[in-house]
Amino acid sequence: MQLDDPEETLRGDEPAQGRQRKNVMMSDGTSFKDIAKELGFAAESGAKQAVEKAMQKAKFVGSMDQDDLEILILQSMSEYIDVLKNTGEISDEEVSLLKSNPGIVRELDGFREFLNNAVKSARKESENVED
Repeated sequence: MQLDDPEETLRGDEPAQGRQRKNVMMSDGTSFKDIAKELGFAAESGAKQAVEKAMQKAKFVGSMDQDDLEILILQSMSEYIDVLKNTGEISDEEVSLLKSNPGIVRELDGFREFLNNAVKSARKESENVED
């Protein structure tokens, strides 16, 4: 399997001929070594660590009450818009546009990174509360 074709990677309908089954992650036989190569990690361990972090984050978000998750997202949107305004990156008109159209904000790469940090903080806070 060549990792250059994302459709092939997603379909998983190609036979896993000649592929080692060591450290298999995906049901199509993609190994951590393949993932490391595709994503630019120096070794399998980097790919494993990235997958484990993603799984932990997904598990945390999946276990959140839906209302709490929505509150986290909306608060993060408001804070993100405020940061953009305070740094002079957007005008007052753009602030109004973004606040009245949250779908636009959800699609911004910068917001996704901002939300990722908010989720990390919430997860750390949750872990501290449980201790």
